[in-house]
Amino acid sequence: MVEAGLEAVLIKVAGIGLKPEHLGRNLAQMKPTFLRLNDLYGSHICGEGGEYETLTLDCPLFKKRLNLIETETVIHSDSDFATVAFLRIKEASLGDKPINEDFDLAVPSVLQAKPQMIYEKLQEHDAGLVNGTLPSFENLVEPLVKSSQGTTTTNENRAWISVSSVQANESGASLTIEEEVRQCFELLLGKLLPYSLELSHCAHITILVSDMELFARVNAVYGRYFGISPPSRACVAVDLPAPTRIRLDCTFYRESRPEERVALHVQGLSYWAPANIGPYSQAVIAGDHIFVSGQIGLIPSSLSLPSPGCLAMEFALCCQHVKRVLNALREHASWTGHPLSAIYWLTNIHDIPAVKHGHELLCQNSSESKVPSLFVVVKALPKGAQVEKQVLYHTGRFNTTDEDGEVVSKLEEPKFEEDGSDMGAEDGAEWVSEVSYFQNDGVAAPFAMICVKGQVQATSWNASRMKSALAPFSSRSLSTRVFAVRETNGLLKFAGD
Repeated sequence: MVEAGLEAVLIKVAGIGLKPEHLGRNLAQMKPTFLRLNDLYGSHICGEGGEYETLTLDCPLFKKRLNLIETETVIHSDSDFATVAFLRIKEASLGDKPINEDFDLAVPSVLQAKPQMIYEKLQEHDAGLVNGTLPSFENLVEPLVKSSQGTTTTNENRAWISVSSVQANESGASLTIEEEVRQCFELLLGKLLPYSLELSHCAHITILVSDMELFARVNAVYGRYFGISPPSRACVAVDLPAPTRIRLDCTFYRESRPEERVALHVQGLSYWAPANIGPYSQAVIAGDHIFVSGQIGLIPSSLSLPSPGCLAMEFALCCQHVKRVLNALREHASWTGHPLSAIYWLTNIHDIPAVKHGHELLCQNSSESKVPSLFVVVKALPKGAQVEKQVLYHTGRFNTTDEDGEVVSKLEEPKFEEDGSDMGAEDGAEWVSEVSYFQNDGVAAPFAMICVKGQVQATSWNASRMKSALAPFSSRSLSTRVFAVRETNGLLKFAGD
């Protein structure tokens, strides 16, 4: 705002470290103080918590500027901790200013330094694909995630409840998509009754639709069921078993105190990150788990995808959006945050090498280098995007009892483990598992990813062969999703449930 030529002065202070003598100073003068208070106490630099209020005296859009002639300071509440004071304007006037019809508005760059580096590297990577220096995917049809016929199931683990495979009981051509969405929510509400939960307890929803053309109509009905802090979500198109057109997978958290749930619901256009393009929150903190909605590579100021289409730019943008959303949540909390999982949804199998390379660049010298990550090809993504990133984080905070019997909060880092062995199949297939978890958390914190390496015939795929891999996590599991890969007539096909 300062760089754009906006002159605003403080007219109220009500936060720790802010004093009556700060009244009347402009944002440029106060910036060092705001940064220092943010480092010391987590105060929001822009005052997004009532720490201070401002009055704009001039900006490039104004034809005249506002001059303050006489003011007085009023102490509303005197406190050693945070004095509340405001500036009473007793006399003011409008002043002439030179009219600049062609002012140079400072616009931040679309990408920050690291996303810009990733974008440039991925463009080089695409050239490698063209030159044949990277793996090819010959003789493959375009794969689709295909969802099996589902039965709605519920599972509970302490404060966490999952409701999976929610779909309309009555399926048929006579149902409109609006009626199908309403039936899904009626079924969901019925499943919540035994747990005394409401939709407001929902932390995250994954929406599977049969056709992304239905997205707007689904949103119109979906939004009626949530208030001002809806759950985070991811929406992808897959091949659902006809005539089903929508399926929901939901995660609920039964908070004991209102402050255990925090939602970041962005609705205004900015240069920062995309506003919500539907009735969902950019992120929800439930307990100490952080569910970040699936982010596509929208340009925040226009809510449009890069034109012409560019996978490298979309990937860099969606990763930048995730990081900025997490940074915004950190500004009001005393935690660093640790990634537990990442899912990259793609629409083209040939983009997998580039996206995996981009992920490796992103993980260099960061905590994401030891995070189970999935790369899943689906039928379509919202707005025709080529890639969408969805992450699960944890604050790292845990309550413990000290020597005096007081409950205190401490920070921990997650552990990451890899394991694997021969599946015992004739074709020599192996399984490999990756898991991120916290030593002190016996609830639902771990995210486990179990992959099968090698060609597995249908006769060899047996749940009992995965028992040893699943055993360490089954007692703590809240929900499970399987993305199976099988070969039929020489063609690779994906299936997920």
